[in-house]
Amino acid sequence: MKVLEKLAKHKNVLISGAPATGKTFLLQQVARAFLDPAFLTSPSPKPAVSLKSPFPIVPGGPAGAVQSICPAPSRTDRKIFSTAFHQTYHPREFLNGLRPDVAKPGGFVVVQGKLFAASEHARTAKGASLLIVDELNRGPAVRIFGGAIAAIEGDKRLAEDGTDAQSVSFEITNPLDGKNLDYRLPAHLYILAAMNKADVSVEPLDVAFLRRWTPYDLRPEEKTLRKLIGVEFAGELPAIPTEPAHVLEALIRAWAGMNQVIAKAKGRDYELGHGSITGSRKDTMEHALRDAVEGWERIYQHVSEIFFGDARALAAVFRAEGKNSVGFAVHEEEFADEFITTFEAPAKVDETTIYPLLLHVAANGTAKKAD
Repeated sequence: MKVLEKLAKHKNVLISGAPATGKTFLLQQVARAFLDPAFLTSPSPKPAVSLKSPFPIVPGGPAGAVQSICPAPSRTDRKIFSTAFHQTYHPREFLNGLRPDVAKPGGFVVVQGKLFAASEHARTAKGASLLIVDELNRGPAVRIFGGAIAAIEGDKRLAEDGTDAQSVSFEITNPLDGKNLDYRLPAHLYILAAMNKADVSVEPLDVAFLRRWTPYDLRPEEKTLRKLIGVEFAGELPAIPTEPAHVLEALIRAWAGMNQVIAKAKGRDYELGHGSITGSRKDTMEHALRDAVEGWERIYQHVSEIFFGDARALAAVFRAEGKNSVGFAVHEEEFADEFITTFEAPAKVDETTIYPLLLHVAANGTAKKAD
């Protein structure tokens, strides 16, 4: 697994990608593999595709066939520390700090943060720590990391034997006495983070902060989606579906067409991942239509969010102008000496209307067929 190799070499890896590309799942897979390095070098059967995941998994294995270089392979006391940032996340939850002692009015206690706890474990003779930070850009990351920003870099850590080579220190609160302490991070502390770069509700991360991370990008993959759903249909789709594969093929083409438009208008970071519709079933027409409706709801919600407030863009994306627009419409009216544009979507989408709607949306782009 490339992520493990990058962790072993660079110490800090940042997974980023569009929504539903498998970031959280990949965090879980890396964590399982990190805990069992012997599993990585043992013979394994041919990977099988999991219907719940965009990644190969070996039947019976705890993390799949992740044949790669594992960080700190000789360290046997391995531990995972996990957290997720949010807007009210406080630096003391990540480093160390003081908080009021509810048992002693007027008193304070020292709180050990996730980074400090992971670091202390990695300092032990056989210890190795993987600190997982999900939703990295949803909290004030620079403020949360504080002085540790420079110290997390691989060449700014303590040496393998724990000696102070060219390490960089930062100041934290000593949990033993509450005084300030110059602290350095050990070599066998690995930090794996994930974020959605296209999240319009948060501010972009500081460029200097991002330079401390080795990037690992995940992208929507049509080939992976087709393998998971088990649909390969070449040629023109019929006006009326006669089998479940027709419905799911229309869904895939609509998803791919939307992503082509999104990439052109906003950039690839704003696309919608294949995980948004991987649960679609093709065993019966009823299931296929029902799952197509749910898949469409996720597609429409995503597109509406990234083009929020831009009626003209939504009208262009959904081809609302022209004949046979399957319920999409765009209206212009004058108000206060200005022309106001409004976009209208179909009032109701169900199993009886979903197929023609998907065909209409799919015409925005030609889905690339899997090799």
